Amino acid sequence: MRVLLVNYEYPPFGGGAGNATREIGRALVKMGHAVTVLIGGRGEVYIDPDGLRVVPVGSSRKHFSHASIEEMFRFLLRGVFWVLDRRRDDFDLTIVFFALPCGPIATVLNKRRHVPYIVSLRGGDVPGLVPAIEMLHWFLKPLRRWVSKNATAVVANSSSLAALAKTSDPVDVTVIPNGVDALYFCPSGSSIRTDHLPLRLLLVGRFHRQKLIPETIRWLAQARSQGLECCVTIVGDGPEYNVVESVINDLEMKRFICLKGWLKKDELIEQYQQADCYLNLSGYEGLPNTVLEAMACALPVIASDIPPHRRLVKHQVTGYLVDLERPEDFINQLIKLATDRRRGRVMGEAGREFVLKSHSWTVVAENYMALFAEGQKEAPRIVV
Repeated sequence: MRVLLVNYEYPPFGGGAGNATREIGRALVKMGHAVTVLIGGRGEVYIDPDGLRVVPVGSSRKHFSHASIEEMFRFLLRGVFWVLDRRRDDFDLTIVFFALPCGPIATVLNKRRHVPYIVSLRGGDVPGLVPAIEMLHWFLKPLRRWVSKNATAVVANSSSLAALAKTSDPVDVTVIPNGVDALYFCPSGSSIRTDHLPLRLLLVGRFHRQKLIPETIRWLAQARSQGLECCVTIVGDGPEYNVVESVINDLEMKRFICLKGWLKKDELIEQYQQADCYLNLSGYEGLPNTVLEAMACALPVIASDIPPHRRLVKHQVTGYLVDLERPEDFINQLIKLATDRRRGRVMGEAGREFVLKSHSWTVVAENYMALFAEGQKEAPRIVV
């Protein structure tokens, strides 16, 4: 089958959705499908080592971590022109990541050449998740509903995101969780014990308001004042970079916190393998790929007690869920890990076992194709 994937984000640009696009594409190729990926950015068409045909539409992008509204709009326009070109290959299915800005590209292709498509909701494209863009969602509601109305199916990566999407639009939503490449993201295999060293903490993600990175740093400073010995690595970049840097300086935490910036995949895995614990205290999420990657590397996870994290982190089994209204809970869990490293290793091993069983990218790709096959037989019967 000839499958087109569409996403304005694609590694090394973007976050979890770009990674999901690449991994689903690779899994589809292994299943015997011919896969083309339409992405943002400039450059020549190329075939990656796993057999994916990658096509940049020629839109520009300044930052690895995020795109502006203008950059998204340029991707949308160039993507529409690309699918309208009569010289393009025919496709049997499109999987489009983000209802907006990417969805209309698949809808235009559907109207022009009758190619069915599946919309994969990723978080920011769902009204109600990101308060800062609610007005934009209101303005674009007719376009968003046009995209979902004509789709064979709409997918979300978590039950909470699916439920939120249903409150905004008259659309049925299937839940297909993210996967993780557990063969690549794995422990280092080193048997060296580091119990006598400061607790090595890791955060990975975009520096957006939702991630609450400045707040996390303040809580870490409180933990140090209570005697916790720790060092912190923060990987990422984004609009709040200057805020994060300022908080680190104001709290005199520069000796204990290392800002790594945006790292390539082979550099990122080294950070997972060198850490003792992964932190993700986001105010809201879809289903965070970085938590899955950390668990695949056998790291215990301390995460905010929100629905997507409850889907991944089993409290006191694979990590700890903490109430964002009670930072003292977060500090207490850090101190527990620091004083009982063996417990942290046991939780990390349990987390890896969980993702091995439940979050394979092959299973994710198979679920998308099964959903497409069902949609070709009858109207989708979707369960949230």
